[in-house]
Amino acid sequence: MKVKLAIASFVAGFVMSIATADEMKIDGTSKETFAASAAAMTKSLKPDEKEIFRTGFLNLIIYRYPPADGAEGLSALAMMPQALEVAHTTMNGVTMTEIMERGRELATNSAKNTAVAKPDYAAVRSCLQRNVIPSNARIEKTDFGHRIELDVTNNLPWAISFVHVGYKVTTPGRSVPWSDENFGIDVSGGIEPGETRSIATSAFGIPEIAADVQTEAQMLDVADAEKRHLVGEVRFNDHPKDVTPNGCK
Repeated sequence: MKVKLAIASFVAGFVMSIATADEMKIDGTSKETFAASAAAMTKSLKPDEKEIFRTGFLNLIIYRYPPADGAEGLSALAMMPQALEVAHTTMNGVTMTEIMERGRELATNSAKNTAVAKPDYAAVRSCLQRNVIPSNARIEKTDFGHRIELDVTNNLPWAISFVHVGYKVTTPGRSVPWSDENFGIDVSGGIEPGETRSIATSAFGIPEIAADVQTEAQMLDVADAEKRHLVGEVRFNDHPKDVTPNGCK
C-alpha cells in the first residue's frame, strides 16, 4: 500500500512547467528540475497519451535503478521508493520518445498476455462434442438409489482416461428437469480410439415421484492417459493444470 501511495503521490505531485527543447528530455540536475521536466512532458501530451507516459515513466524509473536489475513483479515494485529517491540521476537525459515507446511496449505486451490467458473453451468443447459421443443415456433405479448409465464412443485419435459429463433428467410435459447435474469419473482401462465403453455412476436429486424420465447427456471434457484435460475449464483434484498437447480437430 505504501508503494502504491508513493507512486500516486509522485505522479500527482508533478509541478507544471513548459519545456522549450525540440526533443523533451528529463533534466536531472536536481530533484526540482527532474520533477519540472517530467511535468512539462505530461502537460504536452493529449489526455489519452498520459496513461501511456505514466506507465513507461514509472517502469523506467524502476528498471534504470541498478539494484532492480533482474527483479520482476512485486520484487521490482518494492524497490520503487528507493528508485524514486535517485530517479533524478538515473533518469537524467531520458527523452519523452523513450518513455512513450516503453509505455506502448508495455501496453502491447499486456494486451497480448490477456489474449493468450483466455482460452476459447467453447470452441474446444464444440470439437470435443463432435468427436466423443455419449449415447443411450438412461437412469436406472437400484436398491441404493438412482444410477446414470451411458455409452461413450471415442472418435479422437488418442485414448481417454477420464470423462466429465453433463446430464439432464426430464419428464415429457414438465417444464423443469428433475435433475440437471454433471460428474467426472475415471474410466478403468480407458476408451481407446474408435472404441465404445459403457460408464455408470450414482445420480442424485431424482425424487421417487419422477416417472417416464428421459435422460440427455453431453460431454464437457475428457482427459488423456496422463489425466491432462482437453478443455481444461474445470479443474479436478490431482489432475495436471496443463491441457493435453494432443488437441482436437
